[in-house]
Amino acid sequence: MNDVLAIIPFYREPEKLKECLSHLRASTYPIESFVVDNNVHNRGFTKACNIGLREAMKRGHAYAILLNQDCYVQRETVQKALAFMEAHPRCAIAGAKQLATDNTDWIIHGGCTEAFPAGRHISGLVSQNDCSLSLPMPWVNGACMVVRIEALYEIGLLDEGYFLIASDADLCFVARQRRWEVWYCAEAVVLHDRNGVSSRPKILEEVAHFNADQLYFRDKWIGSIGWACLQNTPPAPCAQLSPNEIDTILEKALKHLVQGELVQSEILTRRILDFEPEHSAAILVLARIHIDLGVPAYAARALLKIIDRVPNSAQACLALADALFLSNFTTNSIPYYLRAIDLGLTSVGLYNNLGNALAQENQTAQAIEAWKSALELDPSNQTALTHLRANDSPPSGSL
Repeated sequence: MNDVLAIIPFYREPEKLKECLSHLRASTYPIESFVVDNNVHNRGFTKACNIGLREAMKRGHAYAILLNQDCYVQRETVQKALAFMEAHPRCAIAGAKQLATDNTDWIIHGGCTEAFPAGRHISGLVSQNDCSLSLPMPWVNGACMVVRIEALYEIGLLDEGYFLIASDADLCFVARQRRWEVWYCAEAVVLHDRNGVSSRPKILEEVAHFNADQLYFRDKWIGSIGWACLQNTPPAPCAQLSPNEIDTILEKALKHLVQGELVQSEILTRRILDFEPEHSAAILVLARIHIDLGVPAYAARALLKIIDRVPNSAQACLALADALFLSNFTTNSIPYYLRAIDLGLTSVGLYNNLGNALAQENQTAQAIEAWKSALELDPSNQTALTHLRANDSPPSGSL
């Protein structure tokens, strides 16, 4: 069985569909085609694509190619696109280089930048060697888009709240939000007829569909943390931030975190992780943000990975202890509180939280000692005083 299915939404202009299928049959890589007929009942681009994607999943294909009927693959397009996907196992979606049918020197899609209020494609000239490198992108155009089926099981299908446009950008943003990659693939080339159905709305109803999709995208994304983090172009391969740049961004992120400005802190922290996904200090800051947001188990999972790499990080041990305690894994939190103390951390909050964890495990004597240690650091701390009074213990002593 072929491991790729070409999904073609078909609406009017049968001569273009015939041309599209003819080019697929001439492909050097065997490919099955699945045409979704929208002529009797126009479901729109998005629903038609999802019908095909469900079919690809049912048949067990590894990849699907969403293909406009006015896009014509070249003989080696599919072979090169799949080779690219195999070489980039975290790439969920790759967009092909699109050349104009009436001027094959003109690149009409070399990746995408802005998605709202209207999609903006990167363009150029083949003769000028423009768009010649495959690069990560915020999103790519769905006129010819290779989709990894494995990723769909995690990120889901296209959002059918969109009728015709913007569902391609939306799927790309969801994939990147789930830590998959989106790329422009310069090696895979298709010809795209600029006078296709989707590019020439002639009646009010069609234009209204465009506008409705734009508004739906706005309502879903604009103003969200996801949008703030994902609208920027991802770093190119081997791109780096300097140590000074990272330190400056981290300092600002920590300042926002201390001030309770979680959105600003997260946006800055995620920018570091765009360049260095395993940066321990940035992951630690993001974990603290997630703890404050009320998703401590998610934070704990990330912190365990940090401690595997940096077992003597006192701050990571403390953050993990807090995350486990707030996730109701009280027994598991206590060793990490004690480990943070052994590594030299002392704070009122640490001792109070340790005391609370010990108390929940009915280790009352040890809890009392923890609260007394908190009072040594701050004799007026009301949390520790309240706990000690409740346990009828004088506020003196140390852990």
